[in-house]
Amino acid sequence: RGKFGIYYGMGVFVKMSDKLAFVPEFKPFSYRGAQNVKPISPYAIDDASYSLALNYLDLPILFQYKFSKHLYIATGPQINFLLSAKQRGYGFVTGTDREIKISESFYDTFEPIYFSWPAEVGFCFTDVIQKQDLDFKIRYNVSFTDVIADKSYGSSHISLFQFILSI
Repeated sequence: RGKFGIYYGMGVFVKMSDKLAFVPEFKPFSYRGAQNVKPISPYAIDDASYSLALNYLDLPILFQYKFSKHLYIATGPQINFLLSAKQRGYGFVTGTDREIKISESFYDTFEPIYFSWPAEVGFCFTDVIQKQDLDFKIRYNVSFTDVIADKSYGSSHISLFQFILSI
């Protein structure tokens, strides 16, 4: 089960023609995660549940095609650099009703770099804020390389939806 997270970044819009643009982005903090996952390392706690919190630096290189003044699509390769990887365990101390929360780094379990391919649909609201445009985008991003380095844990690919507002 997925988790919600906030990310931020910046990009450059390089107009190549009336319809085509080059849009590289830099996102220094991009969150990914999952709840109710199989533990990487189980803890001796009762009624345990586990989650993963992964943080990445993302570098998408997108090409945008405009259908009209307002509607566009964009897609291109993206490289993702792992910044941190934590497993969190929640449950109760064995034989008691005392709640316990454990957080542990598992950075070495994951690949430090993985490659993905985002695709987005965007709508541009023109002259919204002091003659600045406001874009609303829906982006789907799927990895095409494995994100788990230690194959004894299995394999995994990341896919995610992002809802983006940009000025």
